[in-house]
Amino acid sequence: MKMFESHKIRGVRRLRKKEVQELSKLPWVVDNALSTDSFEARVLPDGRVLHFFRFDRAGNLYPSREALAQALQWVKETSEEAAAKGPFDPAKELLPPLDDFLRDVDEHAKSLGKVLRLSNDVLDRSIESLDAVHKAVVRIKRDKRFTPEVFTPLTAYLGEVMRLVCDGRWGRLPAAIKKRRPVYDPAEYAAWAAAENAVIRAEGAARDNAAADAIARGAGDPAASRAMEEAGQAVRAALTSSIPPMPAVLRWEEYEEPIRGHEHEPVIWAHDRVPVHPVAFLVRTLIERSTYGSLRTAVDGGLARYLIRKREAVPDPSKVK
Repeated sequence: MKMFESHKIRGVRRLRKKEVQELSKLPWVVDNALSTDSFEARVLPDGRVLHFFRFDRAGNLYPSREALAQALQWVKETSEEAAAKGPFDPAKELLPPLDDFLRDVDEHAKSLGKVLRLSNDVLDRSIESLDAVHKAVVRIKRDKRFTPEVFTPLTAYLGEVMRLVCDGRWGRLPAAIKKRRPVYDPAEYAAWAAAENAVIRAEGAARDNAAADAIARGAGDPAASRAMEEAGQAVRAALTSSIPPMPAVLRWEEYEEPIRGHEHEPVIWAHDRVPVHPVAFLVRTLIERSTYGSLRTAVDGGLARYLIRKREAVPDPSKVK
């Protein structure tokens, strides 16, 4: 996520809404080539460009048209590169081949102590031990966390804690799963889907432009992610009224859905046959610390029903005669 810092453009700054209002009083001209449904590029008399966000009246000020074009072009190229490569699969890129990982999961979990410099007494595979693990992990630079040397033992250890919580076993996902889907009136659904997709496209454009502004300002990860999220939410709030009500369900039909994108992912099958995904828990926690919490709170929340049952099964010492 260094992209937000490595493409900083000198002279770009985020404006307060009052500043946006004052600049908008000048005789500006719209640059249609750099404008979208969500953002308007307003060229000011002195050559600076106000990148105006239509939905919440905010904006960023660029020193020139060329500066804004540079930021937008970088986002375009980055998006195209990501689309060509396909989604990043941490299980494929950072873990050993699935059969090897499942065979050696205990050894991988045991190696975490050396990686994080924690004693075996601390790493007793209890849910409480995740507090120490999390504190040690967040001291590691983010780029280093997402390397096989760190990610593999972390996945194994976290998975072992989760396995003990849900009385599960390690395994893999099947090739396909049975699902149910609703059936709607085709005309009603087409109208709803068209409106919903239009809003989704507008959200995506707003997020891309917010990314360009964040890149140009040199914003750090939290500020850049927050700006992108706020831009998407503003568009969604402004356009929600344009989406017709979801059509009524006529009936439900069963089907088999192939599982794609998880071929390399180790999972834990809980005792009630529900799959638990330690890789997803780990990635979300390490990337989205501000919203997903620590490793322990992630497990507390994600496996709450198993923890509650275990606690209920333990007799109260005060009531034991």
